[in-house]
Amino acid sequence: MNNPLAPTIGLDIDNLINEEEDLMEQHSKFEEAIQREIGVELPFHISLFEHYNIERAIEELNEEFTKQDVIMIKDDRIYSIESYLKYPNPQPPQYTPVYKPKDKEYISIKDILQTLGHDEYYKTFNQYYEVNHRFLEGFEQDSEVQYSMFFGS
Repeated sequence: MNNPLAPTIGLDIDNLINEEEDLMEQHSKFEEAIQREIGVELPFHISLFEHYNIERAIEELNEEFTKQDVIMIKDDRIYSIESYLKYPNPQPPQYTPVYKPKDKEYISIKDILQTLGHDEYYKTFNQYYEVNHRFLEGFEQDSEVQYSMFFGS
């Protein structure tokens, strides 16, 4: 599609569109590889990485997150103002315990994501709630053993 303004502002619109499509395809392949590594379906997208290097991301998923024997992962997206307008009587924040695997000396992000993927709350989350914040961007430590998930849209 040729934009008549493109020559005057020096943009190659067709090239920009192709680059955007390539980036979206790269992101889809990256997310599929991460999902395969985790081995369970999640009701949110994983946006924890600042790169699209699959091998490096898999290494990062398996690195030490904490040496605690058990941690609590908090998800309070339903308490956002936007969600409150849709769901005036929401469930309280979800707290999911994540235990250190017996064969490891630490809990990894992969362990956390696998636990969330097997939790009944997350298996049915998208059936009951429609939230815009569905890109997991990180974890924020609230206490020695509690972490809140940080989501973006």
